[in-house]
Amino acid sequence: MNILLFCDEYPPGPHGGIGTAVQTLARTLLRQGHDVWVAGLYDYGYGGADYETDEGVQVYRLRKKSERLGISMRYTFYDKVMRRLLSLSGRLEKETAEGLERLRLLVESLTAKHNLQIAETPEHQHYTRQVKKPVYFPEMALPLVVRLHGGNVYLGAELTRPVSAAAVAIEKDLLSKAVAIVSVSRYAAAKTLALLGLQKKAEVIPNGIAVPPWVGFEDKDPLKVVFTGSLQPGKGVFELMEAWNEVQAAVPGAALHLYGKGDLDALKARLKPEVSGSVFFHGHQPRASVMEALHSAAVGVFPSFAETFALAPMEAMSCGVATIFTQRTSGPELIDNGTDGLLINPAQPAEIAQAIMCLLQDRKLRERQARAGYEKIAGRFTIEKIAMAQVAFYQSILIKTAL
Repeated sequence: MNILLFCDEYPPGPHGGIGTAVQTLARTLLRQGHDVWVAGLYDYGYGGADYETDEGVQVYRLRKKSERLGISMRYTFYDKVMRRLLSLSGRLEKETAEGLERLRLLVESLTAKHNLQIAETPEHQHYTRQVKKPVYFPEMALPLVVRLHGGNVYLGAELTRPVSAAAVAIEKDLLSKAVAIVSVSRYAAAKTLALLGLQKKAEVIPNGIAVPPWVGFEDKDPLKVVFTGSLQPGKGVFELMEAWNEVQAAVPGAALHLYGKGDLDALKARLKPEVSGSVFFHGHQPRASVMEALHSAAVGVFPSFAETFALAPMEAMSCGVATIFTQRTSGPELIDNGTDGLLINPAQPAEIAQAIMCLLQDRKLRERQARAGYEKIAGRFTIEKIAMAQVAFYQSILIKTAL
């Protein structure tokens, strides 16, 4: 098949789970014999080439015109002032609309030249958090699939934070245009469609990951606990800091390693002075470094308040790490509590602490759950299986649209 994936955070620039998921899927589809293009409208200062090939995947990054103002993604004082001025002036909406029109023309050109068959876009678009008035995703000649990765409307509801009327309008319009909707979890599908008042159905195809070979437990540090992800309130890291005070008192040699960016001062303020030396903040690291850290860890903890179908706990499980995850949202779709991991209430630091201590203090339980977690990921969530399911879904759509 000839497949186009829309993405506005394709690595190696600053990206979240969507960027990782799109890249992993694109590379795998290519290895399975399909041709894949990626295109998107990119935020100021994202970096990367305007055009490049990534292991055969052809990547197009279209820039907003104000990119030439020198705005970066470091969010310096200058960055913040310029972004604010663009927002107040109304120029954001104008250049976003102009950029999306260039994106539409690019798709037309690629379709004519390469006979593209189908396109997919996430419902989450970075510009929806920036514009004050709705700027709608353009109509495409290709059949358009929308994948629910966790948009502003869904995450806003889960985290009880305000969502602009523009974001609601943009997401509802996008899903209304879709010939089909696919979601990475059952929970996210039901919640998103209900919030937007849409009487549509969504196919559920979860995220997949590249699963390394099983290596056992010899190289693991039995007292090493790892968290990976952004250090923001929605990920439960503040509750994790409070829980760690209790963990350290019960297991003095334990160490907590966090990989991700965030407000370190605010997090450290939750730690008791005598505990702070056992917590290590590594900042944002390349994926290879994160995976290396997971391979040497005994426990992974991810007490999120909201997820769609998180990659971080899946990666931990694939590295043979006993994994603690949230009981909220899609947590139960990944982990069977007590069998291949533990599910906790992220709002309860004492419960997080108890789960960590339980696994650190019981080697047999820890290794049994780690092995079961690995086998679940290797059996159900490899990117190879997910990519094949995705292609079958695309083919079913093309058959329906041809009738």
